[in-house]
Amino acid sequence: MDKRNGSRTRTSMPGQATESRDSMLRQVIAGLEELPNDASFTQIKAVLDLAALRTVPDPIRRRALEVFGGEEKTGEWLTTKIAVLGGQTPMDILISTEGEKEVLAILDRIEHGVFS
Repeated sequence: MDKRNGSRTRTSMPGQATESRDSMLRQVIAGLEELPNDASFTQIKAVLDLAALRTVPDPIRRRALEVFGGEEKTGEWLTTKIAVLGGQTPMDILISTEGEKEVLAILDRIEHGVFS
């Protein structure tokens, strides 16, 4: 954890983070290139939502997929502003351990039918 700002930092072998980021960007670009030239905003957003889902820590991604049942709905939820988060998206708050706990708690409430 970075003591200066409370956010988590991931350590990796030299070049590993860059390779992972490059791989993700290549996947996003490939997904966008597969869209027709007249793709709608919704189609483009779906590709970007899926890319966002791939960046989420595994425990959160697995739990969200359990709750929402599929990648499309999960990716959309992760990038949608939520009132209970003060108008932030779940992706916005996942940069800290506390944010991860909050997202998991919201997913539990959603699963049990509590409006969040």
